[in-house]
Amino acid sequence: MLFNSYIFIFCFFPIVLCGWYGWNHFGKYRMAQLFLLLMSLWFYGYYHPNYVILILFSITGSWLFSLCIQKTGKRKLFGWMGILFHLGILFYYKYYDFFVQNVNAVFKTDWVIKNIMLPLGISFFTFQQISFLADRMRGQAPHYSMTDYMSYVVYFPQLIAGPIVSHEDLIPQFQGEECRRFRWENLLYGIRLFTAGLAKKILLADELGKLVDIGYEDVAALDAPGAFLVMLAYTFQIFLDFSAYSDMAMGLAGMMGISLPVNFRSPYKARSVREFWKRWHITLNVFFTKYVYIPLGGNRAGRARLIRNTMIVFFLSGLWHGADWTFVLWGLLHGAMISLEHVWDGRKRFGKISSAPAGIREREPEEQVKNRGWGKWAATFGFVNLAWVLFRSDSLETAVMFYKRLFSFTYNGTIWRFGTAMKNWRNYPLYQLADKIGGYTAGRVLCIAWMLLIFGLAAALCKGPDLFEWAEKKPAGCMQMCGLAVLLCLCVFSFSGVTVFLYFNF
Repeated sequence: MLFNSYIFIFCFFPIVLCGWYGWNHFGKYRMAQLFLLLMSLWFYGYYHPNYVILILFSITGSWLFSLCIQKTGKRKLFGWMGILFHLGILFYYKYYDFFVQNVNAVFKTDWVIKNIMLPLGISFFTFQQISFLADRMRGQAPHYSMTDYMSYVVYFPQLIAGPIVSHEDLIPQFQGEECRRFRWENLLYGIRLFTAGLAKKILLADELGKLVDIGYEDVAALDAPGAFLVMLAYTFQIFLDFSAYSDMAMGLAGMMGISLPVNFRSPYKARSVREFWKRWHITLNVFFTKYVYIPLGGNRAGRARLIRNTMIVFFLSGLWHGADWTFVLWGLLHGAMISLEHVWDGRKRFGKISSAPAGIREREPEEQVKNRGWGKWAATFGFVNLAWVLFRSDSLETAVMFYKRLFSFTYNGTIWRFGTAMKNWRNYPLYQLADKIGGYTAGRVLCIAWMLLIFGLAAALCKGPDLFEWAEKKPAGCMQMCGLAVLLCLCVFSFSGVTVFLYFNF
């Protein structure tokens, strides 16, 4: 089930809110949790009921391995068995065909490709359960009841596209009573955050997605300005789309009195690739840092080991995002840039000693420091844009062709075709008026202006404060709520043309 659908907004979630607070109001806490659990399973299996069988199988296996640790005390044995159990499921559904394709290509075999359908959210709920078993192995997590553990895994706001939540962040909230009390401030906070995230997804991300899809349908036909616009559009689209889901998830949980971790903190403000990954998909970065990077030794054994560990983490990060060499190369590029930043920082720290007397340091002019900051931001944002081309391309050949068109220094009027593609029911009256007043050319100019407006709004959101900060700091005034009501109506009227969230595919 999609957050951006009629059945979710007008049926599913109102039932969830009424049932959750209704059972809790009468002190039936266990029934409230079971009700939420069943509704989450309905949410997950709405389109493909077979997915429910898979996730229940995954949860049961994980819980039984945890139980074995509880009964026998053999934490490493059953912990590793549980982790391998989840990795095996993930490999079969996500990587089996990719593995067979590469084996056939290298060894000239003819193994059968099964074209296995990827279950929704399998990467997210698998990593969530692996984190729990890893903590069980370390003695950092208790054995929970089946109800608590299942609620932790299938809780619907974060089930399909994260954030990847730790058991210690979510299960105690289900066990406590604080979130079970209805509070108007929680409801208003959640409504504002959900509505703003919904608008970010439908009115901006989906609009930019039209331009991106047209560009990648025929990469060879792009000119340099067109390729640049497509690249920039995808950079904005993937952030607005994914962060919108996270905002909506936080808003839905907030309406129920439950807190989810922040997944984005204005990543396009970053002035280094390292900083970008501290701001982008934060919970995934925390997972890899805690369960891969630190166990490998982190940065404790010299620069060579640091670079090796960084490259391993980003190889796995790329592979986690998708079973294709484009994702792997995307991850390795980010790992290489972060490694170069480490090397560069090391040179600055242990480089030439200043000739200035001890205790005296020359201060750079404030303007020079500011300009250098803008330079770092431009370099980081430029790299992230170029790397997203690999992420979006369906093959390495497509990515190479895109880069060639981007740096071709050609112009064939592609931008006009993009402008026409942005035409929709919201700007159609203006388009008709411009067409009557100024003819075909005026209508095309209006479409270009609309496209530039979308880019401008996207850029403003990327450079402005995060939505959760806005919802926390700005009071819920009358004018603000009226504006959000208008946005909600615009979104609801647009539901016939919405798309799924991009990270549903991962």
